[in-house]
Amino acid sequence: MPLIKAIQKKLFTRLIWYWERQRPYPLLNKIWEQSPLESDLNSSWKLVLLSTEETIVEAMWSAYSIITSIRSRPEIVFYIDGRIDEEEKRKISKLFPHAKIKLSHEIIDQIPEQYLFLKKAAQTNSSARKLAIPAIESEDRAVLYSDSDILFFKRPVELEESIRTGNGVWHVNAYEGIRGDVRLLNVFRETNTPFLDQYNSGLFFLSKGKLQLDQIEPWLNPKNCDPNAWFIDQTVLAALLKALDSKLLPMEEYVVSCNRQFYFQKDHDYSKIVMRHFMGPVRHLMYLKGIPVVLKNLGKNHVL
Repeated sequence: MPLIKAIQKKLFTRLIWYWERQRPYPLLNKIWEQSPLESDLNSSWKLVLLSTEETIVEAMWSAYSIITSIRSRPEIVFYIDGRIDEEEKRKISKLFPHAKIKLSHEIIDQIPEQYLFLKKAAQTNSSARKLAIPAIESEDRAVLYSDSDILFFKRPVELEESIRTGNGVWHVNAYEGIRGDVRLLNVFRETNTPFLDQYNSGLFFLSKGKLQLDQIEPWLNPKNCDPNAWFIDQTVLAALLKALDSKLLPMEEYVVSCNRQFYFQKDHDYSKIVMRHFMGPVRHLMYLKGIPVVLKNLGKNHVL
């Protein structure tokens, strides 16, 4: 029997993973049927969410789950890395009235000329734009930054307290450790620069004015890194948030892991966690497991 199970895993694991990743999930479009959540332009905090043009629907689920889990309403700012058509803008504005919808390239014009390395990197690298966006957006108020593959399932008590007081810096860690630019990580080690060695940049909270462009600029010097490296945002933020004495959100409740990537592996108990970052290898679980839980929490229990 163990041999048969081993053979089954060998034969079917990748096929099932591929099917779960590629199969259609009609439930995704249920987001457009949800009640509107209005952006509060006078709020003390912003929800800033970055999405590619391919993951706009996922970004709407991320925003909806976050906003419905937190007692105070934010100003909502969406950044789209790529293009967005007028019909998509209309749908977003209907779901989130008064939300700001921007293209990520728009941030380049807001980077002052003296930040030469950052401005140049942002022209070609979406990861560099991801560094500039929260720094600039947090100049006037606190920011909760989220990627488009984040879902909340319960109230984030720690974040609510910082939102209420306007103080604090929070981050999440990955069980598998940081995925960063190797060259820059080596510079950190050679210069004895402390950094968060398990850091994941999918979700973080910044109080007003905490993250400055002049803190980012030196690390994007081509002497220190490849400005076009994919994980440059995660690497630089690992050092900057460490310097800001960022607090770690409890890893058992704010989950960043590849658990249940394959069908036979154990998943997390979604009734016991606040948040999960559904990274690439487990993105299918956002559709298969996460969104049904969000809908159930909203009182609309749909079945796949």
